[in-house]
Amino acid sequence: MIRLISKILPIIVAIAFIFPTITKAEKMLSNREDVFAFVQAAYQAQLSLGEKPRTVEEIDKILSPYFTEEAKRIFLEENLFSENSLYITYGTDFPFYYIPYFSFTDETKLVSHENEKYFFEFFPEMDEGPVSYESHYEGLLLTVSDGG
Repeated sequence: MIRLISKILPIIVAIAFIFPTITKAEKMLSNREDVFAFVQAAYQAQLSLGEKPRTVEEIDKILSPYFTEEAKRIFLEENLFSENSLYITYGTDFPFYYIPYFSFTDETKLVSHENEKYFFEFFPEMDEGPVSYESHYEGLLLTVSDGG
């Protein structure tokens, strides 16, 4: 009897941990505030890769909750540098494939359509400082993939 319980108990505990996670994932982006929090967390995940050198596995674990495999691959090919068998991203004035620096205000627009959310903002012309650019829109397309 004790053998049976010792074999079944880990399965029950595992199921208990899986189901709350699934419920959270389904409801995670149900409103504007949830989308803002998700995008901000994804941006912070990208920035955190410049804090210290990490293994590829650590980097994948940091980015996986927010990015598809294709998005991770493109971002890392452009921004990841090797340093003593570990990897790091460096800061730049021209960050390719980083999430834009959204204001997360009423100026940040969100349009939902089926399993996609379009997240965008207008950036007025900037001609001061080391970086200048013309007025333009920047945005993200958030899609449901593999249950997340």
